Amino acid sequence: MAEIGQVTEVVGNLVSVKLQRHDACDHCNACMAGVETEEMILEAENLCQADVGDLVDISLEESNFLLAVIIMYIIPLFGLLIGLGAGYVIGNQLSVNVEIMSLLFGFAFLAITFLIIRKNEVKFHTRKFRPIASDIVKKHTD
Repeated sequence: MAEIGQVTEVVGNLVSVKLQRHDACDHCNACMAGVETEEMILEAENLCQADVGDLVDISLEESNFLLAVIIMYIIPLFGLLIGLGAGYVIGNQLSVNVEIMSLLFGFAFLAITFLIIRKNEVKFHTRKFRPIASDIVKKHTD
């Protein structure tokens, strides 16, 4: 996946890039937490030696993108489903309301998976999951 954005800041080998949000982003809001804005800022590796004001190609390897999706969406989904199943089994064994036990265990397991992901977030701030400014599309002129 590739996008074009404008470099707003250069710090070492990283650049801050301003991107226009697309219609698909309007429905997700994962990166902006529901903030209503037409632009988003992300940090990328500066492999093309871009300067402030340059337009650059931003890309993330598809395999790394899919791995990030699995970490943020699929693992919590499995936690929820495992919790629902565990709550159902335990509710049956204790002869209590299985729907309530399933719901409680499902949300508990979901919360635990998010806490585990959050605790290991530092491991995900590696070059593997960081977008790359690969090419300068248009050089900024003063």
